[in-house]
Amino acid sequence: MQLDERKIIERAREILMYQREIAEDEANLMLQSMAIKKKVTLAVLSRQLINATRCLT
Repeated sequence: MQLDERKIIERAREILMYQREIAEDEANLMLQSMAIKKKVTLAVLSRQLINATRCLT
């Protein structure tokens, strides 16, 4: 995995942890399950989450 993708995934994980008040492990599992359901990579899902958060704030 490229460094940029890891940073994006980390940022998305941080957003979930903050918004849902959950632990890092839970946020990671949530990201993984959402990616599987949407049939996209973690990086793609993370970008979508970050963009949606930017639109809402």
